[in-house]
Amino acid sequence: MDVRNHQFDRIGVRVEKCFGRPCVRRVRMTVASILAYRSGGMGLEEILKQWPELEREDVYQAAGFRRDSDARESRSRRTVVTKALQLSSRRGH
Repeated sequence: MDVRNHQFDRIGVRVEKCFGRPCVRRVRMTVASILAYRSGGMGLEEILKQWPELEREDVYQAAGFRRDSDARESRSRRTVVTKALQLSSRRGH
C-alpha cells in the first residue's frame, strides 16, 4: 500500500519500501537521508550530481514534507497538553 499526500506527490510511504519510512517516489531514498545530506553541508547541486535519479523538486518536497510533518506533530502535542490541562483543572489539581 502506497500512502501519499496530495501536497507532496513525490513522497510516499510503503511498508515494503525503506521500512515504511517516507521516501522519494521510485527511488529508495528516504526523506531523512536527503535532509541529513543537506544538514551535513551538501548543496542541492551536489546531491543531484551524486544521485542523478533525484530531481530538484524531489529535494524541495522532502524539505517541505519534513516541515509539514513537524508542524502536524507540534499541533498534535499542543492538543494533548491542552486536553491534559483541561482534565486536570476539572479535577481540581
